[in-house]
Amino acid sequence: MHPMAHIPMQDKDMLCDSLASQKEITGIYNTFSNECVSTPLRNELLNILHDEHSIGADILSEMQKRGWYPAEQAEEQKIQSARQNLPAQTPRTDNRLLCARPPAAGISFREQEAFLFHIRQIS
Repeated sequence: MHPMAHIPMQDKDMLCDSLASQKEITGIYNTFSNECVSTPLRNELLNILHDEHSIGADILSEMQKRGWYPAEQAEEQKIQSARQNLPAQTPRTDNRLLCARPPAAGISFREQEAFLFHIRQIS
């Protein structure tokens, strides 16, 4: 048995893992719905995707209430600067959703989220 198997997860760890899982789940449903050729099935996948986004929003909201996912209000100047630096619509080349922090080469989204979560904890 793994030595870490006896250490229970704390609420913060569970919510962080749940949020990372929801990001993966919504990415998968998004890809499936985009590539689905059956309209009834696509509609059902989109309904599920909506539900999964709602679950993710609930998890994020709970984390923010507890101070575990702080989000600062962006300054208008930074918003405008970011808009100017965005390239014109760039076609996607893989099945991942575009995000503010693209994954580093060779590191999964879950590993990156865990790392960033750890960095937030110690800073």
